[in-house]
This record gives sequence, C-alpha cells and structure tokens, in this order.
Amino acid sequence: MTRPGNGRRCYHEPVSFAPLLPDGAAVRESAVDLPSPDLFPEELRAVGRAVESRRREFATGRALAREAVAAVGGPRGPIGVGPRRQPLWPEGYVGSITHCAGYRAAAAAPARRLAALGIDAEVVAPLSEGVAGLVLRPEEGGRAPAGIPQEAFDVLRFSAKEALYKAWFQIVGVYLDFQEAELAVGPGGRFSARVLHPETPDALREVSGRWALAGPHVLTAVAVPVR
Repeated sequence: MTRPGNGRRCYHEPVSFAPLLPDGAAVRESAVDLPSPDLFPEELRAVGRAVESRRREFATGRALAREAVAAVGGPRGPIGVGPRRQPLWPEGYVGSITHCAGYRAAAAAPARRLAALGIDAEVVAPLSEGVAGLVLRPEEGGRAPAGIPQEAFDVLRFSAKEALYKAWFQIVGVYLDFQEAELAVGPGGRFSARVLHPETPDALREVSGRWALAGPHVLTAVAVPVR
C-alpha cells in the first residue's frame, strides 16, 4: 500500500492505545526516542544505511515491541524486517508498530488470542484533496458525524485504513489498496470495514476496530480474533 506523504507530524504529547486493545494484548509507548536502545544484528542490517534520526526511531520501535511481546509472555528476541518492511514477530505472537515525530508505540498479543493486530497513530491535520481522493471511496461520504471535527474525521479514516492494512498483511501477506476497503465510522469510538480485495479470507471480509481522539492525535486499532 503506497503511503502518500503530506507533512503531518505528531506532537510531543503522551497518548495511549491501551483502551482500544482487547484483553490479552499489551502496548508499550513513548513520547520520545529512547536514549540508546540496542538492536540485534538482523535488526541493525535493516537500518544500516539510514540517517541517525531514522535509526533512533527504528530502534525505539523495536525496543517497545520487545517489551510488548515480553508483557504477554514472549521472548525478548529480534524483531526483523520482512520483504514489505513489515515487522517479523516471534513465532506464536502477532503485533504492530506505529511511529511519528514525538510518538512511538508497539502492541503485541499471543497468536492463540488474536489472529492479527494493527495499530496506527496520526496527528489531526487536513488531508489534501489528492490524498483524500486516494484514501476515500465515494460511498464513504465526506461529512463528519456530529461531534467529530471534519479534519479529524478525514485523518481518522486514513489511520483506520492503515491499521486495517497492518492487520490484513499479517494474515494475507499481499498488497491492499486504500480503495479496497469500505469504511464506516460509528459512535462510541468504533469503526467497521468491508474488505473488497479478491483474496480476502472469511475472517477479514467484515472487520471492526476502535478509534480515539487524544489531544492532537487520532489513534486506531484493529484486532482480528482467532476463529
């Protein structure tokens, strides 16, 4: 899935995914990069040529991911990088990492509890018309429900599709376009998505998720139960 860049940045303000995740999942978060997190050799190879800021961001995400895995009973081993740049979680565990300037988070759960897990954090800011056209299907509508600022609604839907993609890829392992998911944002911090990709397994045809507005941030999470 191609990610359109539009200059959005998160602020240095703590937020939390904990209320959005089901029992059996753990999350670890930081508002800043950790001072000097260590990387395993296979992790280091993934950012060997990256600039220092990217190396710190990556290392912090991996450190938080190991802590989240350990919190649900898993090993503190390497979390490598797959061919699509996806995190390679320890056998028997699923998880997700998200980061932006000023905020990093990682969530994990045993695979016996969840089939897949996706989290995403974004800062509330207007989506350009071009980005909105890539992300949103015509039938998803343009007006925000009562109580949600319009610019928060637009980035919320972008973020929800990001979280959905992360969970989707853990199960299917192929590209999912923004247009291949039809999203409906409901009250009470919930959303649902109908996935339209021809390779969609039954477990992912109708997916539900959680969302929250936390200060300047939008948080979204998708947890796919084991069936």
